[in-house]
Amino acid sequence: MEKQIKIIRLQSGEDIIATFSENKRTKKVTLENPMHIIFKRLNSKSGPVMYMVPWLPVEMLDEDKACFDSSNVLVTLKPKKDMSEYYQDLVVKSLENLKDIEDDMFETEWEEIETDDSSQHTYITGKKKGDLLH
Repeated sequence: MEKQIKIIRLQSGEDIIATFSENKRTKKVTLENPMHIIFKRLNSKSGPVMYMVPWLPVEMLDEDKACFDSSNVLVTLKPKKDMSEYYQDLVVKSLENLKDIEDDMFETEWEEIETDDSSQHTYITGKKKGDLLH
């Protein structure tokens, strides 16, 4: 399985850039450090706008990796060199930021807050230990 940076369009219509590998025997694909690409073509002089956000909830995962059936992939495309470089830089910065967030999470006391009886959801909030009132 060769790993390459690819733009992947999923059957859902989402565009993802990731380190892509495919196992043809098992018909599974693996995306490492996947980023959702949001691209807007605006009718302005400034031209199109593009940004990337993590595709997975990386703050809750051991690995920023997804493996799923290849039938969910509509097409894979090779990005331009500057797009690949931008993605790689963004991954490095995201990993550094994630490390800072994880450090802060360990200093946080987590508590459950329930809403009213009609709600089926339980919300969890965090407060830094230094922010608590005495």
